[in-house]
Amino acid sequence: MIFRAMILISVLMAITATGFFGGSALAQQPAKIFIGETTNIHSDILGEDRTLYIYTPAGYNSNEDRYPVLYMLDGADHFVHVSGIIHYLSSVGRIPQMIMVAIPNTRRTRDLTPTHNDEFPTSGGGEKFLNFLDKELIPYIDQNYRTHPYRIIAGHSLAGTFVVYTLLTNPDLFGGYISTSPSIGWDEGVLVKRAKSFFQKNARLNKFFYLTLGDEGEWKYSFYKDLTDTIRRTKPQDFNWKFNHMKNESHVSIPHRSIYDGLEMLYKDWAVSNEVAAAGLESVLNHYKNLSESFGYKISVSEGFLNNLGYQFLNIRDLEESLKIFAHNINLYPNSANVYDSYGEALERDSQLEKALENYQIAYNKGKENSDPNENIYRQNYERVKEYLEEKN
Repeated sequence: MIFRAMILISVLMAITATGFFGGSALAQQPAKIFIGETTNIHSDILGEDRTLYIYTPAGYNSNEDRYPVLYMLDGADHFVHVSGIIHYLSSVGRIPQMIMVAIPNTRRTRDLTPTHNDEFPTSGGGEKFLNFLDKELIPYIDQNYRTHPYRIIAGHSLAGTFVVYTLLTNPDLFGGYISTSPSIGWDEGVLVKRAKSFFQKNARLNKFFYLTLGDEGEWKYSFYKDLTDTIRRTKPQDFNWKFNHMKNESHVSIPHRSIYDGLEMLYKDWAVSNEVAAAGLESVLNHYKNLSESFGYKISVSEGFLNNLGYQFLNIRDLEESLKIFAHNINLYPNSANVYDSYGEALERDSQLEKALENYQIAYNKGKENSDPNENIYRQNYERVKEYLEEKN
């Protein structure tokens, strides 16, 4: 049985007599901000039920888009702050919108350790937990959410150890690996030993790997040095990686910075530069073609970006380029009312009034069908041009 519940933060908005209004008190009802949902699934591999925290991006329920997925270990600890990172970076165009699947622990030492260590009696269940991700969790998410095939896994401390273990054991399961202050020295550095043979056998590795360490002592750093020296010596082709020794961070403070920086590094080429945008539609489309090749799935320019780009060229009176951009937006998003309205505006500026009227009418009709909040604007544009043409004739 699958159980879902909403994850929310209650925000009480009240201005007291000591507040902004100098003596007047305004009381409002609490407002609830929903940031995700919980889902319970049963795992035959682990022999237990597991709870998931799911974050979906703004607009998920009102579109048909697909999204890459970030799998966040130690999910109960990191769900709130990592969902905030994703929301912020995607809202400013630095990374794509994405789904996050945060996985709370049941038995952390059991699931996240690659080998058994006698000092920790329950340790060594990493292989079974990896099979759970591969055979049960990821198929469940792909079946129940609109996902792209690009996946990222992130974890801190023992969970970071599991991230490195996954890279060395089943590298094709994820495209991006963010390992924050992992216990690389686990079981006398067993992962460092495995890494040497792994990277020697994988001369080409088209993956992203971001590894961080705080100010945590020379003993721990020595294992990191062995691992990173191995990667530098073998130099696997197409392997995009970085080790960041954050000496101003502690073991407990480092996760937030690491996730933020890791996502920015992974998507360092995501944003369209001013130079690319200024060169026009073909330049922008080529940018997204390169992104698609890099991440292994088709990445399309958003309706909003093209719409804004079209108006930039319209404002500098480059009507030819503006018309080309708005027309392409219609081809990509034919069910949107707004794309026809924008195209109609450019046609009107170009004195193609009959064609402008046709597009304003489509925008108005689609606005009514879709209960578009801008329906009145579409109607006004349509009626204005229609009245002008009737008077002219």
